[in-house]
Amino acid sequence: MKTKVKNNKKGNISGIILILLLLLIGVLGYFGLSYVNLQLEKETIRDNVYVDNVYVGGLTKKQATNKVNEYNSGIYDNIPLNFTWGDYDKTFILADTSYTYDNEIAINNAYQLGRTGNKLKRIINYLIKSSPVYYSSITSYDFEKIIEIVGILKSDIERKLDESYINVYSDRVIVHIGQSEIKVIEQSLLDNIKEHILSLDSSFITIEHNEQFPFTVTSNRIYNLVHKKAINAIYTYNNNIVSVVKEKIGKTINKKYVDTLLTKYKDFTVVIEPVYPLLYASELYEELFKDELSTYKTTFSITSENNFNRSINISLAANEINGLVLAPGDAFSFNEVVGVRSEEKGYQVAHVYYNGEVIDGIGGGICQVSSTLYNTALEYNLDIIERSNHQFTVGYVPLGQDAAVSFGSQDFGFVNSTKWPLKIEVEVNDVRYDENNEDEVIKAQTITFKFIGTDKASDISYLYYHEIIEERPFVTEIEYDETKSDDYVEITQYGKLGYHIITFREIYQNEVKISEEKVADSYYRPYTQIEIHGGVTPLEEILSN
Repeated sequence: MKTKVKNNKKGNISGIILILLLLLIGVLGYFGLSYVNLQLEKETIRDNVYVDNVYVGGLTKKQATNKVNEYNSGIYDNIPLNFTWGDYDKTFILADTSYTYDNEIAINNAYQLGRTGNKLKRIINYLIKSSPVYYSSITSYDFEKIIEIVGILKSDIERKLDESYINVYSDRVIVHIGQSEIKVIEQSLLDNIKEHILSLDSSFITIEHNEQFPFTVTSNRIYNLVHKKAINAIYTYNNNIVSVVKEKIGKTINKKYVDTLLTKYKDFTVVIEPVYPLLYASELYEELFKDELSTYKTTFSITSENNFNRSINISLAANEINGLVLAPGDAFSFNEVVGVRSEEKGYQVAHVYYNGEVIDGIGGGICQVSSTLYNTALEYNLDIIERSNHQFTVGYVPLGQDAAVSFGSQDFGFVNSTKWPLKIEVEVNDVRYDENNEDEVIKAQTITFKFIGTDKASDISYLYYHEIIEERPFVTEIEYDETKSDDYVEITQYGKLGYHIITFREIYQNEVKISEEKVADSYYRPYTQIEIHGGVTPLEEILSN
């Protein structure tokens, strides 16, 4: 019988190797921990540490301090602080701010890295590779130095408001163009400086400011302060009195010249130029009422009682109108000017046309005044605003050129359509056939109207004529008087023909006809004629036979 013997040789070897490995690990661990402990006991900064971008790993605190100081020595002093403002720029350096840095804390922090906590933690932190660690020195500056820099910048940039002015004198204008006020925004500038120092930023710092502007001087502004229009002499009209207001000389400046000065100078003087009026008081006085614009005259008898009464009425109405002045554009109304024709005013009874008959009435005859005035207005072509012809024709003016008036119903009116005041002058004169005979019996009078004003159209004249469109015969009434002889005929009321008449006006310039126009239509009734014949009526004669 075979007996198996177990081979323990291989197992023993494995155990030995294991023991040896454990011993080796222990030895290595011992020596490793001793090395780590030795490294931890060294007064040096661990690896991968930087202060102000300077590698200080493996250096003592003193070595690190010296190296960092050497690196930093002088490099910050010359870092520029650049300032800009429009075209202005100025540069300071960091040294001007008494810039300093303190790396003691940064180096202490670097040195303490890996030296805090229990020993196992420190060993683990040492054995584990870490990423680079950066520390920075503490920087500082003298704030008073920054204030000084700001003060220099403000002194260079800031200015007080220089206000513009325009001083106007009687003969000149003195102009000063000011400057704006500029003030630096101080807090904004301080904040920017601090930021650039702490970040070591050398880019430009834009200086912010507030600006207050003076008022803008322009040629229009100067012109508006200076310019005054020349005022022509004028006349005023009040209570039928014309007065002359004296002219005023204006003043102005040459705007184009001022525009040129504004582009070249900050201070200059401009001469004020006079502006002369077109019409002076002396000239206006000479122009007023210097021309007889038109005149018209009619004649009337004063031999009978009726005619004598008519003459009184004509004179009274003429006196109301005489001397009246019309301003340009003023309207004349016969009834308004003459007023009510009453006995209290002295008006007499005379023949008037009324309702197709000739009757006696207060104020009879004054239609000759209105008709004469109408023809005076026609002679100078004034604008007629109201006119009516009589019921029957009248003998003192041409057919179609009469103007009937009756207070409350018919009026005559015209407008002073000239550009100047118009004075109406009226005269009632005796008609003397023998000027040397003072004992001559006056049988007739004339009424003459004159328009006195300023004739600016002296080369214009007018000619009036009429066309008879229709003529209507009058009726004759015959009364017989058997006490008279058969051949006896007496006309006690003369008849008048009836008409439709159109009045025309021909206009001449320098005696050359330039136009023709219709003036008015007139319609007149026929007026019955009454005759007294001698003998008996034909009917009575037939019956007697």
